[in-house]
Amino acid sequence: MEQIISLKQYDQLLKNARKTFGRLHTNCFLLAPETERIILQRRLYFEETDKGLLFYSDEKKYYQVYFYISSETKKLNILPKEKPILVRTIYIHGSKSELQKKIDRLIGDAGFSLLDSTTQVYTIAKDNLAAMNTMYERIENLLKDYGMQLVIAGEEHLDEILELRDNEPELKLFHIPFYTREEELQLIEEGCYACIINQSKEICAARQIERLAGSLYSPWFCVKSEYKDKYGLGIVMTGFEMKYACEHGLQRVYGWIANDNIKSWNYHKRLGVLHSGKAADEWVMQKYRG
Repeated sequence: MEQIISLKQYDQLLKNARKTFGRLHTNCFLLAPETERIILQRRLYFEETDKGLLFYSDEKKYYQVYFYISSETKKLNILPKEKPILVRTIYIHGSKSELQKKIDRLIGDAGFSLLDSTTQVYTIAKDNLAAMNTMYERIENLLKDYGMQLVIAGEEHLDEILELRDNEPELKLFHIPFYTREEELQLIEEGCYACIINQSKEICAARQIERLAGSLYSPWFCVKSEYKDKYGLGIVMTGFEMKYACEHGLQRVYGWIANDNIKSWNYHKRLGVLHSGKAADEWVMQKYRG
């Protein structure tokens, strides 16, 4: 892999590939500012493959691969690295094209295993808040009876939140985006972390949200094992999301649900989530062990 050192270099690589191979198909959903951010952090690398390019974003615990390939591609030359590799493809729910099916075969032939299939959902924040506000308030009041409360996280909570997140067995490694310490503190400053604490000020649950392109997204939510399926912590956290969105003029709140997570689907249906029309497959190549 060779490191990308500037956005100009990145754009030139794509320009040359398109000139050589014509129209390229990609799984890259990064916006220009996000691409530039990864480059400035020296986390973006590239490799040439059969009739195209591969870009590797170093997410510290894994690499995420974004491909730009010709429809004539016969092989994805992705070799095992020192840590796992993720390839994520996004498509229209229920209507995967023949080309997308071919790309799936190329990914499988390269040694990847299908880890998860997910569906994107969203809710209209003000509608959800209007419909559920009484319930959110009722559950928050019940939490107080148990000595717990929702707090907007401060810097003093960050390390405990990250430790809880990183040790949550149900939270997949590949669903945790990488942020520098400075970026984590900026999210704290923007009120994008919330946690539920008990009487001893210990964190029982935590959630991260982020603003992107005029909407709100929630990359992850985790709960300590002894508090799972109790107290309605998820409902309180959902209320936090909806209130944040409304206060900041963000109409929609987005998330992804694994297709086989029946429990999560049942919960979110009660909250009135809607399908965005997008689905995703997540393919993983485990790290090379020598």
